Amino acid sequence: MRKLSNRGISLEQFKEPAISRPINSLFDVQTVFLPVSPELKIKPKEKLSRGKLVSEGVRPESVDSFASVNGTAIAVGEFEFEKFEGQRFLRVDSDGTLTAPDMTKYNNVELNDDDIMLAINECGILNTTDKKTLKEICDEHPRGTRNLVINAVDDEPYVSSRIIQLLERGEHIAPAVRALNRVFGARHIRIDVYEGNDDISVKIPKNVGGYEVNCVKQNYPLSRRMKSDGETVYIDIGALLSFYYSAVDKCAWTNTIVTVAGSSVKKPCNIEVPIGTPIGDILNACGLKKKPKSIILGGPLTGYLVEGTDIPVLRSTKAILAFNEEFSYETASCIGCGKCIDVCPEKLLPYYIYTYYLDNNIEKLYRLSADKCTECGCCSYICPAKIDLRQYVKLSRRTLLKEMWQNEQSSQDTESSVSKK
Repeated sequence: MRKLSNRGISLEQFKEPAISRPINSLFDVQTVFLPVSPELKIKPKEKLSRGKLVSEGVRPESVDSFASVNGTAIAVGEFEFEKFEGQRFLRVDSDGTLTAPDMTKYNNVELNDDDIMLAINECGILNTTDKKTLKEICDEHPRGTRNLVINAVDDEPYVSSRIIQLLERGEHIAPAVRALNRVFGARHIRIDVYEGNDDISVKIPKNVGGYEVNCVKQNYPLSRRMKSDGETVYIDIGALLSFYYSAVDKCAWTNTIVTVAGSSVKKPCNIEVPIGTPIGDILNACGLKKKPKSIILGGPLTGYLVEGTDIPVLRSTKAILAFNEEFSYETASCIGCGKCIDVCPEKLLPYYIYTYYLDNNIEKLYRLSADKCTECGCCSYICPAKIDLRQYVKLSRRTLLKEMWQNEQSSQDTESSVSKK
């Protein structure tokens, strides 16, 4: 298999005590907010059941959206959630009948081909490792693959929402892998976990269901380097289990697991909730020692500071972190140390991208490949001047992608006008 680059940074993990506790659940929610595209598959005031398709091709990952509770479709709009500017959401009010699933029903269920293909083609399974749907990955590998790797890597501090699924739901891994591998036909299968979990008291098994558990010792961001190629396909453990549960239920799996931790949280844990649950409901369920001064949606390096607590968790949300401390820094001038260049896993030049973004030099940003940034945050973490390089490189990436898209549209319009003449 491909050898991974060791660029990046070494991080302490701080996964206790969330990782040592069983997965909690919260299904008694009043309202969820589901991301939708302009074309809805349901009508306002329509009664919905869990798993019903409400919208197709929701950007940016173009994943279908399904009702995650039993209830009523209330309203559609841009609810001005901080992190999702421009994204439309459907508000669904729950009727209170949804309860936590009985996970024993999924023990050792052998699936037929029809169930497998229904889950892949119609249940909108998002592989968060590469932001592609399971259907897209299968279409890219029509002849299968040699290696199948299940990604259970949580390489950011506090976050344990992947590995907890391996630890708590190991009995579902083997039948899920067997079912998925009927599509890929891989000869070599393994499960990757992060070896840098020195602070946890739980024991990582050597194998699960007969499949090797491989402890990978690499610098953060390890999970960002797990890109499928012609020989190896990486499937996120959450996507694997969502596929399996969807195939067993014969409808879309609409739950997600997030880590809730931080100095303000009374009971740090990993918790399973319906997709679209507001983060305030989740924090209240876990309990707060005091009102947090900082809330991060996502991991501490790749997440976002948010102020509101009505923001919903989506399929790709891996953590909610609440802290007593305020995260604000006084920045200094760059000292030219070059550390941001040394740690960048994509071999970019973060400081120069930052400089040319401030100068609005699009040509230079293009030459520096700013669009290749994965927003891992290594540059900001390592910077001794506390310059938020990640934010500027992210803005550079978006500016460049927008410019490239506009140029493409202009070229298409020109070609269209010429063809008409």
